[in-house]
Amino acid sequence: MKKFLLQYRTTIPLAVLSILVLVLLAARYGLVALPAWTEHLSPSKTITVTASPLGTTNKPVQVLRTGSVESPKSAPVQTEFVGRISEVYVTEGQLVKAGQPLLKIARDVSDKRETTEAAPAYQSDVKSPEAQANYDNALKQYTRFKSLYEQNAISKLQLETAENRLQAATDALASSQPTTPAAEPSQNGTSSAPSDFITVNAPNSGTVTHLSAIAGTNVGPGQQLMVLDVGEVLVVIHVEQKDLYLLHAGTPATIETAGQTILGQVATIYPEVGANNVSSFRTHINIPTNTNGLLKTGMSVNVVINTAKSLPVHTLPASAVSQSEQGTSYVYLIDNGIARRQEVTRGETIGNLIEITSNLPEQALIVTSNTSIINEGDHLTVQN
Repeated sequence: MKKFLLQYRTTIPLAVLSILVLVLLAARYGLVALPAWTEHLSPSKTITVTASPLGTTNKPVQVLRTGSVESPKSAPVQTEFVGRISEVYVTEGQLVKAGQPLLKIARDVSDKRETTEAAPAYQSDVKSPEAQANYDNALKQYTRFKSLYEQNAISKLQLETAENRLQAATDALASSQPTTPAAEPSQNGTSSAPSDFITVNAPNSGTVTHLSAIAGTNVGPGQQLMVLDVGEVLVVIHVEQKDLYLLHAGTPATIETAGQTILGQVATIYPEVGANNVSSFRTHINIPTNTNGLLKTGMSVNVVINTAKSLPVHTLPASAVSQSEQGTSYVYLIDNGIARRQEVTRGETIGNLIEITSNLPEQALIVTSNTSIINEGDHLTVQN
């Protein structure tokens, strides 16, 4: 034994010292537990910090949706019969007035389809160009009011008012029906069936868009030939029933598109049944000013509705929440003067506060300063 000690008299102390250093390092990083009396061998640094408990803040409630831009008064021009376009009088982007001729169609008179509903758009002598538009608007309003009445959202008096308006529009439409246009001789004499030439007039004033009518092409019932865009737009979103208490006519909304924001207001809300019989509520947002045509029919936009409601949420100062290289958020709790790292789930940022959606121990004290220099297990002194 003596010979062994003499032979390794320089190696043994180095080995013991190395083992001691490894044990202390392991204890420092929590890999092994050491008795309390060993703490003086490698004391942790003491850091002065500020701290606060988990707070509560009233968070404004917002409704966030993706919506679409629509033109409520735009009118699609469609055919209601079989025929052949003989002449087109307008071009894409042209501004037209109500009653102005758009195109002429040679109708195949052998086609027996009923076209009563579309009569005001297909006539050679229009008595009241607005009659069809008034009827369509009255019918849409009555249908919407009927759905709202069935859900106890409006009074019976409102429904009856809409019904009376629809009846008046129906009578006005009936009295303005045109006489059957007289047949004109075929221009080329090659038609395979007898035909009448019918002039299609603009149902309202607007700009010609989506023009697809081409002279010499055949058309069928329901085929869209063009759209008359009046330039006014609104944004449509769909909300769930649980959101209805947050919205009402006049609720402010912000429309975001192309890096710009446009202010609007909720105008109307009414029920709608979509695909797979899923019920939702179609919400119209009026846009007072279309900022030089920034919003165009058919485009998708983001909508933020700022409700007047709020709800209490747990928050911490932004300085208390740190983020790891892996992207997780964490805070330091003070446990009998020792720093303990705790991962958290963060919500929205509210001013200089951050919403905390995960649970933290009750009465926990959270470090709010010097978090960048703190490590797990450091000794902390809380500054008053």
